[in-house]
Amino acid sequence: MVLSNVHVTWGLIFAALQVVIILGVTLRVILTRHPPGASFAWILITTVLPYVGFILYLMFGERPIGTGAV
Repeated sequence: MVLSNVHVTWGLIFAALQVVIILGVTLRVILTRHPPGASFAWILITTVLPYVGFILYLMFGERPIGTGAV
């Protein structure tokens, strides 16, 4: 009995984390005003593959400031 409760707890934790990741990336994409096609793509990737999409968004999703901003 105890082992099944542990699995349910971890399942709920991962499900809650997926919802937080999807909502967080969706809000971030909308608030940073990406082009509509790029916004849809990031939201779709994050919804279908939450953990992978989140890592990809952190690596490639934000626009670089560039060196000419100084």
